[in-house]
Amino acid sequence: MPQRRSELFASIDAALSETPGARLVDLSHSLGTDRHNIENAVLVHRGVTFREFHKQKRLAHAKELLKNEGLSVKEVSAELGYRSAQAFSRFCKAATGRTPSSLRCKRTSP
Repeated sequence: MPQRRSELFASIDAALSETPGARLVDLSHSLGTDRHNIENAVLVHRGVTFREFHKQKRLAHAKELLKNEGLSVKEVSAELGYRSAQAFSRFCKAATGRTPSSLRCKRTSP
């Protein structure tokens, strides 16, 4: 079972890297398992809930995308699966205390 759980976690991690906006139900269908197995695999391997892990993955991906100044905040939000730039902005603000624009500017400040 530990090997199976490790493989499942690797699949979850890869799927969220490829499709950061994927929902738990989408993952369970695409991976052919139920949501409880996904939640358990994440908890065992990362020590956090699936929701928290998903948030961490999305935030890391958002920070990478925001480095590309050729992408608007609206384009970044769409890439991450948000329905609006405002929803993405609320996510960033709640997760970091900063707006997407200020996260973008952060890399140029000391």
